Amino acid sequence: MGQYYTIYNIDKFQSLGHMGKLGEFFADAPRAEFFVLLGMAGDPANKLTGSWIGDRIICAGDYTEPGDYPTGLFSEQEMAEMAEVDPNSTFRNCYEYRNISQRLPTMDEEIMGPNPEWVLLNISKRQYVRENAIAHLNMADHGPAGCMAHLGHALLSHICWSSQPNGLGCREDICRGSWAGSAFEITTLDRMEQHGGKPWIDVSDEMVGWLEELAE
Repeated sequence: MGQYYTIYNIDKFQSLGHMGKLGEFFADAPRAEFFVLLGMAGDPANKLTGSWIGDRIICAGDYTEPGDYPTGLFSEQEMAEMAEVDPNSTFRNCYEYRNISQRLPTMDEEIMGPNPEWVLLNISKRQYVRENAIAHLNMADHGPAGCMAHLGHALLSHICWSSQPNGLGCREDICRGSWAGSAFEITTLDRMEQHGGKPWIDVSDEMVGWLEELAE
């Protein structure tokens, strides 16, 4: 028995299918999939490349209860629509989410140029994480030896959501992710600096500390 998680794109009504139990798949957190969907590291001719940039993303567990969602995840209209479909069901049962995991193009990092310095942007919070700041961390305690941290771990560790803690030592904080439902983009540091708007906040050091805790 245990709780199974699925990564959802709320805006596109898409998913990456059942990921499994958090403690079992966390070390193998998607990297290529996120880089293709949230970046431009895929075939430009494929419509899925970069198609999740700016959309609401959440990794929801089976034990998420109806109405228990991150603040602001759904609009009043969306909440009303779900209540009309079934007030006793969660968003996963009120909308149809298509599994696109088998349709993704192959990741090609060099599309972004030689030796890119990859960053994960939380567009909603204007925060970012540098992959080279976390790459020295070994997540082997939750997977095979030599499983080094990447931006997939950074993202997944902050977007999980459930009403009941389960997995990774049953930590409540990982199941109430502070980034659950935010919008994201994976790009390079130089391209991030070309974005307009408010200044970006580098939270790489905080992410290092967080992933170190999870790897203990």
